[in-house]
Amino acid sequence: NQRESQRVSIRISENENLAEYKLNVGASGLEEALRQVLASYFEQNSQAPAVIFQKMIEPEYSGAVITNYTRRHALVEAVEGLGHSVEEGSNVPEFYLLENSSVKEKRVPEKQVKVSRNPMNGQRRNRKVSNSSQSFQDSEVEDLARKASREKLSVKFVYKRGSFYAVDA
Repeated sequence: NQRESQRVSIRISENENLAEYKLNVGASGLEEALRQVLASYFEQNSQAPAVIFQKMIEPEYSGAVITNYTRRHALVEAVEGLGHSVEEGSNVPEFYLLENSSVKEKRVPEKQVKVSRNPMNGQRRNRKVSNSSQSFQDSEVEDLARKASREKLSVKFVYKRGSFYAVDA
């Protein structure tokens, strides 16, 4: 249901799949985007896939929980805005090292590059921002890491209005 111009992402659910995916798809482009994703899947596969439609969220923060960073530690990294800057290596994330689901060490960089999406054309835009304090309470990070660890998953997440949303596991 694409009411109120809600944007979605479309992808195949299989982890090992290298099929194309589409981000920020509106109602008018839904059918064509689905056709392209499925066509890219069927280039390498013959069985019908499970397709995921996810509501697009413009995050305040993006990050990842790595549950087995070491045998005893979990790692949580986060950046303001979209996570492209960490994936591209152009940003230093906030860093939380956890042991037994408790924050043992944290680092907050003084400056980051915030990547956001222009609402008019969907293009990425970068802006330098200053950080003076951590973005999350230790208890929020500990709860997120505990949930991921309980499920034995490493998780990519977005954070908006006080809530974490898993976008990949």
